[in-house]
Amino acid sequence: MRLKQLILLCVFLIISGCGDAKQERSEGSSPPSPEVASQADHHEPPVVRVIIGEESFHAIRGSYCWNSEGTGSCVDVSSYEKLVAKQKAPPKAECGGPVELLFDSPPDELTVMASFPGEERPDEALAVEDGRFHLAVGSGKQLYIIQAQWPQGSSDYIFEVESQAPSKQWPQEDFAVTVSAIGGTFSSNKKFEVAAELTNKSAAPVKLLHASPMIQIQIYDELNNPLINTFTRNDIGITLTLEPGTAYNPDSSSYQGGKRMLRIEEPGQYKLVGTASFSVQADDGQWKTIELASEPCEITVGP
Repeated sequence: MRLKQLILLCVFLIISGCGDAKQERSEGSSPPSPEVASQADHHEPPVVRVIIGEESFHAIRGSYCWNSEGTGSCVDVSSYEKLVAKQKAPPKAECGGPVELLFDSPPDELTVMASFPGEERPDEALAVEDGRFHLAVGSGKQLYIIQAQWPQGSSDYIFEVESQAPSKQWPQEDFAVTVSAIGGTFSSNKKFEVAAELTNKSAAPVKLLHASPMIQIQIYDELNNPLINTFTRNDIGITLTLEPGTAYNPDSSSYQGGKRMLRIEEPGQYKLVGTASFSVQADDGQWKTIELASEPCEITVGP
């Protein structure tokens, strides 16, 4: 009888020891390092690494239920917004930028939701393909909730991103240069007025910086030979903001009386082509230099 009691006591102690050794991770605890995870991944859901641009970090594990080797456990997280506070400084990225998720063990099913704390904006389900998706549009803090499922169970992960509007790069297509000759008839050795303008074709105002004159006009004869050999330019900087859809005539500040006058000595067919050189300021404060030519303006010069 006493032998039977001793056996039962030993069994009880063994079970109690196992129970004390196996402890649930506290709610929303940070994931272990990859080395630790590789040793314990049969007891918990896999670790997921998030790659955004040059940033790489582990998403924070949230609620999960996991069953492996006959042992099951569940952890429930009540507030993801409180949990994400454990993330270090959230990475900054352009809205709509690419994101890649790398799991220790790829899930059978994967979904990603974007949430927008502090905004009256509903959550958005994002398209995911091979663990890749794009950040939601808009600027500000964005919370991403990953839901993954394996045969052993399922797990949520979260991370936060400081989303920024993409920097405006101001391609040449946002601008147009035009040159026109003022008047109906033109005579050799007589001055005539030309107008040169730069138009902002974009939907946003742009800050410009240019020398004087901003637009140089070349004259080509019937054989396409240039008639002007040398151009001069004053490097003093002129700055202004050009509103969308607005045309700017820099000659008003570059020439006496605000008019540019040309003279062609010989009669014939000619083309006037303007080349603008200016800098635009991007959203990050950097200046970008643009050189842009106009379409030819054809004129006939009589005797």
